[in-house]
Amino acid sequence: MFFNPDAEKAKRALHQAEKEAEEAREKLAELRRVARAASGKAAKLTDGRSASAHAIYTPYEEAGFSREHAPALYYLRSLDLERFNAALRPFAEAKPGQRLIVSEYDAITANLEEWNRRGEKLYYEKEVRAYDRDCEGFARWQMEHPDEKDWRELPATRRQYFLMWRTAIAKDIDYPRRVKRGVAHDWLVEHGANLRLKKLPPNSAPSNGEISSE
Repeated sequence: MFFNPDAEKAKRALHQAEKEAEEAREKLAELRRVARAASGKAAKLTDGRSASAHAIYTPYEEAGFSREHAPALYYLRSLDLERFNAALRPFAEAKPGQRLIVSEYDAITANLEEWNRRGEKLYYEKEVRAYDRDCEGFARWQMEHPDEKDWRELPATRRQYFLMWRTAIAKDIDYPRRVKRGVAHDWLVEHGANLRLKKLPPNSAPSNGEISSE
């Protein structure tokens, strides 16, 4: 039988192509399986949160609340029971027999600007405390990974950007974008955030394992 090297070469190329195509199909099938699982998990989480948020928000929406009332409501709900009752008493007495949520709406509407300001301050303080805990994590990570890149050289965190954004709004200033974690931290300290690690120098962490609060 006459041997045709070009035909054999073409046959081998075809066989290799079919093999690679099969491997690609298997990889694609696996990627689709992972994507379906992730999509289902995300949908379940989102649907659950959305349903809960909707169920909680609906009575407030029916009472007249909107997004502009959120900080004030946050402030009102932060009060202890005695102060909460004192804040609502005049409005409850003005409409005897009304639901609690109506008295809340009336009180918030009457004090909207001041209570929104106080609510925003509580939001900010909450973020500062959360970031304070992040800073402890930065130093702890550095102590556990002494040979790794300094935490200050890592990309800024989402919480840092959120806190810089809030600070910038409060002070009517601009804030840095696309910066390292250390630059973001220094900016926050410079602009009044009462944060830990203020005196922690680059490429170092407290030798005794404690976090500086100076």
